[in-house]
Amino acid sequence: MVEFRYYTRGGSSPQGKPRVYFTAHPDDFRFFDDICKEITDRQNCAIFYLDPDVKPEEVADFDLRLSQMQLFVVPVTTKLLLQPNRAMDVDVPLAMLHHIPVLPLMQEGGLDDLFGRRFGDLQYLDKYNTDPTAISYDEKLTKYLESVIVGDLLSAKVRTAFDAYIFLSYRKKDRWYAQELMKLIHKNPLCRDIAIWYDEFLTPGENFNDAIEAALKKSDLFALAVTPNLINEVNYILTIEYPMAKEHGKDILPVEMVLTERQTLSEQYKGIPSPVEKGDSAELERRLSELFKNVAVTKSDDPQHNFIIGLAYLSGIDVEVDHERAVELITGSAEAGCIEAVKKLVSMYQSGEGVLRDYLKAIEWQLKLVNVLIEDYNNSPNIGKACVVLDALWDLGDFCYAVRALDKAELSYAKMYECSERFYAQYKGRNFLRLWSVSCEKRGDIADARGELNEAKEYYEKGFSINETLLRETNTVQAKRDVSLSYEKLGNIAKEQGKLNEARRYYEKSMEIREAIAQETELLDIKRTLSVGYTKLGDIAMALGKPDEAREYHEKSLKISEAILREADTVEANRDVALSCERLGDIVMAQGKLNEAQEYYQQALTMRQVLVTKTETVESRRDLYISYSKLGNIAKAQGRLDEARDYYDKGLEISEAVARETNTVEAKRDLSVISKKRGEVAFAQGALDEAQKYFEKSLNLDETVAWETNTVQAKRDLSICCNLLGDIAQAQRRLSDAQDYYEKSLSISEILVREADAVEIKRDLLVVNIKLGVNAEAQGRPDAARTYYEKALKIGEVIARETNTLEAKRDLSVCYNMLGDVAQAQGRIDEAREYFEKALKNYEAIAMETQTVESYDDLAISYYKMGTLDRDRSFLQKALDIWTMLSAQCPSVAVYQERAKLAARALQTI
Repeated sequence: MVEFRYYTRGGSSPQGKPRVYFTAHPDDFRFFDDICKEITDRQNCAIFYLDPDVKPEEVADFDLRLSQMQLFVVPVTTKLLLQPNRAMDVDVPLAMLHHIPVLPLMQEGGLDDLFGRRFGDLQYLDKYNTDPTAISYDEKLTKYLESVIVGDLLSAKVRTAFDAYIFLSYRKKDRWYAQELMKLIHKNPLCRDIAIWYDEFLTPGENFNDAIEAALKKSDLFALAVTPNLINEVNYILTIEYPMAKEHGKDILPVEMVLTERQTLSEQYKGIPSPVEKGDSAELERRLSELFKNVAVTKSDDPQHNFIIGLAYLSGIDVEVDHERAVELITGSAEAGCIEAVKKLVSMYQSGEGVLRDYLKAIEWQLKLVNVLIEDYNNSPNIGKACVVLDALWDLGDFCYAVRALDKAELSYAKMYECSERFYAQYKGRNFLRLWSVSCEKRGDIADARGELNEAKEYYEKGFSINETLLRETNTVQAKRDVSLSYEKLGNIAKEQGKLNEARRYYEKSMEIREAIAQETELLDIKRTLSVGYTKLGDIAMALGKPDEAREYHEKSLKISEAILREADTVEANRDVALSCERLGDIVMAQGKLNEAQEYYQQALTMRQVLVTKTETVESRRDLYISYSKLGNIAKAQGRLDEARDYYDKGLEISEAVARETNTVEAKRDLSVISKKRGEVAFAQGALDEAQKYFEKSLNLDETVAWETNTVQAKRDLSICCNLLGDIAQAQRRLSDAQDYYEKSLSISEILVREADAVEIKRDLLVVNIKLGVNAEAQGRPDAARTYYEKALKIGEVIARETNTLEAKRDLSVCYNMLGDVAQAQGRIDEAREYFEKALKNYEAIAMETQTVESYDDLAISYYKMGTLDRDRSFLQKALDIWTMLSAQCPSVAVYQERAKLAARALQTI
């Protein structure tokens, strides 16, 4: 039979150490050494494991031995979650069945939905979490292990709490009977606090004799599990353990667990007392009482002692694991006011240690802990107790926030705010100042999550003010980072509110500090915060219509990411470089430099193809899908529609495979997005029925995601898809159907504007009003069209004031042109000219700044409108020149050739 292997500090003996079990997908054992080192650096435990190809039936008493573990550790990857493996099919379910905590350690990104389906509401630790405001992975891991594993000091305290020790002797093949005998012994109330030593986790390679002799010396009784296996062959008990017990003069208590030939037993084990039959509980109790009447003194009225003994039964420290007794003892101790017991119950209900995992009960006990600690502080206040109260309030808030109980979380953070302010005023400790700042940040996060952006800003500003005070007083790296993060959070709020210039100012201040920190330290995480900060500034610059500035920032981010990659060739570093290339591609594409954009996208594609080959993760495959989509966008913009279709088809193939495998919300949304793109190519090629098929596929996905999540993004996707289907219907002259689709989109957008008030949602509302106007014109309802265009113009003016971006100027120009068309058709020529001139002025500025195909086409349309309105050959000639140029650049885009012919005919009539 196969034996368990183990990993300990320095290869020391696992005997007496907390027992951790490592399990994984076979390919994920590559994480074994790093994870074991992380754990054993923090806790002096023994990490047991089986080789990946071992089957449960090859291990003697597999279920029993795993049930004695205190913690299961599982590295989480795509393969673990999607492919058949012992870890997910056998090991983890067994841990859940026996209420043993499971610690998932995330090794990849993008697996949240899939993880939730396999592990339910179990929370994981993510070493690669990039959120700089979150508690660090190291701190979380240390805290978790301390809450689940009984460390050396506490283990020693547990062992000194026992009244006496029993040495339990049994054959390895009789493990089940040994467990049963321990339970029989501890059924006697007198023996509750008596430990039982047994060699369950002594492993080959150790000096058995020394370990066993040491255990025998400190034991008060030698108990023997009697079965035929003791007498049917020569064995270790017969030759070593029993003679050693006799030599040391130990009392011997044989218990017959299976009917055994007594005569042979007496002959082989000289001087053995008459065995007690397993079923004779009265005789067993009498013998034990007689043996321990002068030793065992159960202290059932001492909450602290009961808590310690409860830990012993919970973790199997020199007793059998007995969760029912452990929970009873620890709960009783907690109810009697033992603070350590209350803390342990919080941990137990959070992790599922000995109980059914229940986050709400964990929150209940954490609230009780807070109340007990506050009462303790009020009875005898001091600075140490004040710190403990604030930490407990912080934990309570985080627990509530994790289960999205935002109201309860806000109450806890509000109490933390109140207490930290009061404690700072009383004790003047800088730690209280920082905790006060943390409470502000947390309350701001909750307000942000609720969409209450002004309130969130107020809290972040308060936190910023406190952090500035700390920085002035300490000038530490931590204080600098905190101020930098405050600026970043304020920038995020401004960006959400559409105040892009304000967001940029905050981000710039944040980056000034980060750049200063980077000069003081060479830590990789500091460098990465620099890269992230430049990316944010680049995104803002791009949104403000400043592509050159955006490019400068993203090039800085790329340079840092490449340096990090040279220093640490990790998956994350490779992804960062590819992402920077992609962002730079987006910038130069917006500038009309399509060949350069294609080079950046191709560079990102090449890196991502390598990552897919190396990792085969969902995240890497999704990145690859995005690269194909970007290259499809380039081909589409260059008029190479067949090539664009091929790229989109590759992206579609990946998205469909990932959606089939994972069925996550993200996968469904990705599939919807690429289906829209594929449909747009078909639309541009005139294949309207094919386009409709893709748009309807996207609509079904969007409806499913909106129903599952009810998020703003999901509802927005649905609105956009209705618009596309409206475009198909309008192109097919099904104007009533188009009207229905557009009105459905309008209804969704109006609701979303009230919910989120974001710039992009306002723009959706603008676009659908324009589409409804176009449809009204096609139906011969010019007054209705004008009303829609005027609504769109009002929205566009609001957006332009808020953002002052090129996109906002272009949207205004579209509205001007549409209103000009209606005015011209109704004979209001001066009004039409006024609108066309406004549009032309914007389009000239946009084309000069961006020089993209789209901007030149827009400019040509404006020239054409002015030329036909005033019969001005100069404007018509400019329109003809631009469309002729675009026809040469994009020969497969028929619309430019058609427009050039239209301009030429107009010139001939003048």
